[in-house]
Order: sequence, then structure tokens, then C-alpha cells
Amino acid sequence: MTGSNIKSTKELLNSSGSVIQQVYENTKKLTKLQKTLLKYLPQEVQIASFREGNLHLVVTDGALASHIRYTQRDLIEKISKETEFFRLKSLQISIQPKSEPTRVPERRKTSFSEEALQTIERSAEYIKDARLKKALSDLAKHARSPENQP
Repeated sequence: MTGSNIKSTKELLNSSGSVIQQVYENTKKLTKLQKTLLKYLPQEVQIASFREGNLHLVVTDGALASHIRYTQRDLIEKISKETEFFRLKSLQISIQPKSEPTRVPERRKTSFSEEALQTIERSAEYIKDARLKKALSDLAKHARSPENQP
């Protein structure tokens, strides 16, 4: 591959008709639309998509969704005054509540006395079920491992 075949980022973004250029232009328009929305709506409103005159918004609660639905005509009119968005015909609103980060429960370390571990190991010797015998032996071995010591 020669150096003349490599295009700069600016050339890629400005080359007419390329997919990258179309994505870049759509991103610029959606960013401008998001800034325009912030003039009229709270920051909790996010754009999901803008296709064929339909603007799909995602909000965090039902009250905000109701407010937007109630003022939808005014909002469409205000946004339509922006040149790129003159085709705006309708709004679709979805509610996606803020999600709390999932907490991973803290693992409890179970500690056994040496006497209990010996009892488990002795019991395992007399168990006929191979799977249960192995599980008891593994339990005792795991409980003795350094990472499980207090």
C-alpha cells in the first residue's frame, strides 16, 4: 500500500457521497437537534432517532413524557424553524427510567473450625455417592485454601 492511497480523516469526512460522510453529517444534525431541544426541554430528554419526519425521544419519567405530549405541537413548530428539521411531522416518546447500577452482593466467607473440617473429611470417607463424596472433599479443601483464611 502506498502513501498516496491513505486519506486523511478530513478528506474522508468531506468526501461527497461516502458512508462515513453521511454518518458524520447525520451526527452533526442530531447534535444540533439535541442542543435545540435543550432550549425547550430538560436535559433528561435524549434523541433516540430522527427518521422520515418522526423524532423519537427517550425520557426518564412519565410526567415529562406527558408534558412533551401536551406541548407537542408547539415543540414541533419551534424545532421546525431550524432549517435542517423542516420535515419534522411527529414526535414519538418512550419512557426509560433511570436505572440504578446493579449491586453485586458481597460474598460471605464462611469459615470452619479445624474440627469441623476434619468431621467433613471423615464423613466424606464413608459416603458411597461419588458426587457427594467429591463435593464434601472439595468443600473442606476450599475452606482450607489461603484466600478463605481470615
